[in-house]
Formats: sequence, structure tokens, C-alpha cells
Amino acid sequence: MSENRELKVRVRLGDCEAEVVGQKEDVLEILANFEKVVSNLTSAIRYQSLEQKPAVQTEDVPQVQMERNIQAPDAIIKLLSTDWGNRPRNLTDIMGALEVNAIHFPKGTIAGRLTDLTRKGILRRVKTAGGFGYVLVKNPQEVSQQ
Repeated sequence: MSENRELKVRVRLGDCEAEVVGQKEDVLEILANFEKVVSNLTSAIRYQSLEQKPAVQTEDVPQVQMERNIQAPDAIIKLLSTDWGNRPRNLTDIMGALEVNAIHFPKGTIAGRLTDLTRKGILRRVKTAGGFGYVLVKNPQEVSQQ
């Protein structure tokens, strides 16, 4: 049996996979330093995921004047009543826009209020390429008069 055979080893870490291919001796040497290789690979994956994380485009998000004690439904309606809200916006977009406007609510609160506003007929939930988005369909004053 030949000692200079090619050897292939595949390692999966989360969603990423690394493959080491080479002469048997070279691959075995890499495997001897496996802990260091995994550490380097983990660092590279972490760095890559940080680079790919979409940032909120602050030039895109409306700057809306809101009172500091504004309620979550009112803040959502105010944001979605701007030109920015003409396109369906998902939970992440809305959370980012609120953050840019220095209004902070827990994610669960915003998700719950989006559901409430949709049930009341103030918002419409639509399927988009990235999941579900919300658009303002009625003026809140019209809904309260019904």
C-alpha cells in the first residue's frame, strides 16, 4: 500500500464546512494540530458572519419626532405612515427604525403590537421574499370610528 495517497477530511462547524485535501502526511500533520485549525476556522467564521450582518441603513430610515413616553403601537404607526412605510417592513426593519429614533422596546413587545394592529385592521401583513412585512392600510382615526 502506498504511503503517498491523497487523503480528504471534511469538518463541519455550524453552517460552515472546511475540507482538507492533500497527501496523507500533510493531512495527518494538520490533524495533529487540529485544535489550532479549528480555532482559526472558528475565528474566520465569526469574522465573516460579522461582515455579512446587515446594518440598518440610517439614511433610509425616517427621522420621526416621537415623545419619550410614546406607546409601542403609536410609534409603529408613526413610522409606517412615512414614505419609508410605503414598502412592507419586517420586524427587524421596524426595530432598527425605532432604535435609530431612540425609541426602545423589547422585540416581543413590537411583535405583539404588530399582531394587535393587524387584527384591528390598521396594518396588513404581507408575504415578502424575506418573510412577512407590515404596511399601514388605514388611518387609525378611521378604525376608531367604526
